[in-house]
Amino acid sequence: MLFAIVFWALCMQFFTSIILFTERNVNREFLGWTIPTGMFSSLIGLFVILLSPLFSMLWIWLNKTKRNPPTTVKFSMGLLLIGANFFVLALGSYLANDTGRVGLEWLLLGYLLFVCGELCLSPIGLSMVTKLAPKKLVGALIGVWFLTIAIGYAIAGRIAAVGHVPKEQFELVRSNAVYGSLFSYIGLTALLCGLFLLLLTPKLRNMMEENR
Repeated sequence: MLFAIVFWALCMQFFTSIILFTERNVNREFLGWTIPTGMFSSLIGLFVILLSPLFSMLWIWLNKTKRNPPTTVKFSMGLLLIGANFFVLALGSYLANDTGRVGLEWLLLGYLLFVCGELCLSPIGLSMVTKLAPKKLVGALIGVWFLTIAIGYAIAGRIAAVGHVPKEQFELVRSNAVYGSLFSYIGLTALLCGLFLLLLTPKLRNMMEENR
């Protein structure tokens, strides 16, 4: 659940710093039409609908072949994928075109990586709680699981404030540098947390087996 807090704090940047980055810095022109910033949030739902069946079939197949990774590894994958998303956005901000606008493809790839990471952690985490919690505490611990989302959201706002450029001080080139730096640090944080969780996997896996 501690690692889940980190994940939610980072993923909620899609509704804070990344939405501002999209509005101000990303080239949203497509076939002569400027895509409204708010429409990009719907990409998360679209990718979830498209990718959920694939991930479901993947876990079932891995389980049947006895190669299904433990929950902690899936959590690590979620953190590493969301870290990759921020590295992609940082790279896009550093490779902005001559006008200072970031290519739309970087944003789309970021959304795709994020949803893949979420599908490795969110449904898996809820399943983990119901399997490991004592029967009398299942309901309470499911509530605690959702509390991690609330805590992550609160932290997300503080992270976004670090990279916020006031509208009256906004300059496209400077803003790209600020967002590139912020996204790089966020990506590094996710990467380190994901790797640390991988190191803890043998110990945590033994504890999880003992408590079943």
